[in-house]
Amino acid sequence: MILTRFAMLKSYFKKLFNWEPNGSLKIIFPDNTDYVIGSVNSDLTIKLNNYRIVWNYFTSGPNAFGDCYVNGDIECSDLTQFFIFYLRNKQKFDKMTPLKIFRFNISYVVHLLRWNSLRGARKNIRAHYDMGNNFFSEWLDDKMQYSSAHFDSKQITLEQAQENKFKKINSYLDIKNNEKVLEIGCGWGTLSQYLFENNTINIDAITISEEQLKYARELNITKKLADCNFKLEDYRKTNSKYNKIVSVEMIEAVGSKYLPIYIETIKKCLQKDGHAIIQGITIADERFTEYSRQVDFIQKYIFPGGFLPSKKLLEKIAETKQLQIEVLEDFNQSYVKTLSMWREKFNKKWPRIKSLGYDDRFKRIWNYYLSYCEAGFCEDSIQISIFKLSHMK
Repeated sequence: MILTRFAMLKSYFKKLFNWEPNGSLKIIFPDNTDYVIGSVNSDLTIKLNNYRIVWNYFTSGPNAFGDCYVNGDIECSDLTQFFIFYLRNKQKFDKMTPLKIFRFNISYVVHLLRWNSLRGARKNIRAHYDMGNNFFSEWLDDKMQYSSAHFDSKQITLEQAQENKFKKINSYLDIKNNEKVLEIGCGWGTLSQYLFENNTINIDAITISEEQLKYARELNITKKLADCNFKLEDYRKTNSKYNKIVSVEMIEAVGSKYLPIYIETIKKCLQKDGHAIIQGITIADERFTEYSRQVDFIQKYIFPGGFLPSKKLLEKIAETKQLQIEVLEDFNQSYVKTLSMWREKFNKKWPRIKSLGYDDRFKRIWNYYLSYCEAGFCEDSIQISIFKLSHMK
């Protein structure tokens, strides 16, 4: 009976993949037989340790593969290449679920309960950033930058590329002597410290992560930067006026409901002749509607309450707030390189990370997350950009 059921599931699985793909993929079934989609000589392999993915696809939809990978039901020879294969064949994958209209995705309901209210935002940030500075320091660069570097050459190190980012943001800010600067979502504080050391300014840097604040203040003491002011403060509580505002990959943590408030805060705190520089991730405009109606792997496992806006949405909100928004540059390939380096170092340092108390399931989650993002930037499914916001004339 069990053998018959497995045979039926394998037969059904083959019918699901009965189309000509862009690229190729080999699927190895639990009985070690295989099925190749596309070229016979495929190096990209998915191994099913059981058939849970068939059931999960009807109940979890977009997260079926991720759930199974995290739980060890699936193995993959190269996650990044698999996601590239998926994105290049996304329309065909999307047509594979005949009962899609009836699917109930509990993850979406849970996500809706994770609104980034003042209390909820701190809880959501704590779930990610307060895992411990020791964890992040194992695989980030020495500046503790958890955002895309800027690679102007393939030969430079991650540390040099992060330094390039600091220089570029500083140039875009165009800070004058004695100006007042605000950083929203300052992380571990090294960008604010760079700006303070390279300009004559007053700077406030805010975060709602207690672990990040502790790190930034300790570094301030070490570097004797007493006037670089780090605060545990939600952006919605900020009321002072600033000549320049900077925010690096904070916008993704705001959430759809609070995005207008985030933009309104920038308007409220920005002097009439000032401008803000925002480095942020957006979802491709053509994917936004679908994305906003479901919960992806990152929202479920990595950033509770997270949300990627589209460029069109940002333009629309900025216009309603009487702000001009300009895309200064896109640099997806820099993020592809950054993520690849993070993933390589994460796995190299895994024995040390594991000793901090993390298990193999955690390792699978983070490998999935980093590869998922790398493929997204590689295929322009998501974009990393620098935006300039200023008051309308």
